[in-house]
Amino acid sequence: MGDVGPAWLKGDTTSASQRPALGCRNFATNGTTTDGIAFGPIYSAVAVARPGPVVLQIDIGFEDSRILCYPFVLTGASECGLGGATALALALARPSHLVLLARTESKVRNVISAIKEISPGTLPAFVHIELDDLDSVRRAATDVLGVISKIDVLINNAGVMAIPWSKSNSGLEKTPAINHLGQFLLTKLLIPSILAAGPGSRIVNITSASASRIY
Repeated sequence: MGDVGPAWLKGDTTSASQRPALGCRNFATNGTTTDGIAFGPIYSAVAVARPGPVVLQIDIGFEDSRILCYPFVLTGASECGLGGATALALALARPSHLVLLARTESKVRNVISAIKEISPGTLPAFVHIELDDLDSVRRAATDVLGVISKIDVLINNAGVMAIPWSKSNSGLEKTPAINHLGQFLLTKLLIPSILAAGPGSRIVNITSASASRIY
C-alpha cells in the first residue's frame, strides 16, 4: 500500500492493542484480502464482526484512477462495522467526498478523523438519518444534496438484525423499514443526482448471506 495513510493501515507489526482502536477494543489490519466488497480492480475490504478483535483487511489498487475524484455516499458508516471499514478503504483511494449517513454522530466522528488523516484532500461529511422514519430519510436526502450535487456511488450498507419488534414514528415495523423501505426511498430521492454523474455511476446494496437462504 506504499505510503498511503497512517502507519496502522500499512500492515505494520505493532500489536492490535497499540493501534488506534476507532472505539473498538481491538483493531487489526493486514495488507491482503481475497474476499469482501469489490469495485473491480479498485479496492476490496472486509470487516469481520465477531466477539473479540474486529479485523479490517484492505487491498488497494489504482488500475482505475477515476475513484480519485468520485464523491461517495455511504449509509451505516459507524465505526467498528462494515460501513466504517468501507469508508476507510475508500479514503485510501482519495475520493473527492465521503458523505457518511448514520443515526449517531458520535459513532462516526472517529471514522471522519481517520479519513482526514488518510486522505487530507477528501471532504468527509456526516448526515443524520433514521432509516425507519421516512421523514428523516427525506431530510437526509436533502442534506446530502446540500453537500454534493452529483453522486458517483451510493452504498446502501446500513442494516439491523434480530432487534426487538417495534414500530417506527412512520408506523412501520422497524426491521423491514431500516433494511428495505428507508433505503429504497433514499435511493429514489438520490437517483437524479446519481444519473447526473454520468456513465459509471452506480448503486451498491449490501446484504446478508441469509438473503440467499430459503426458509
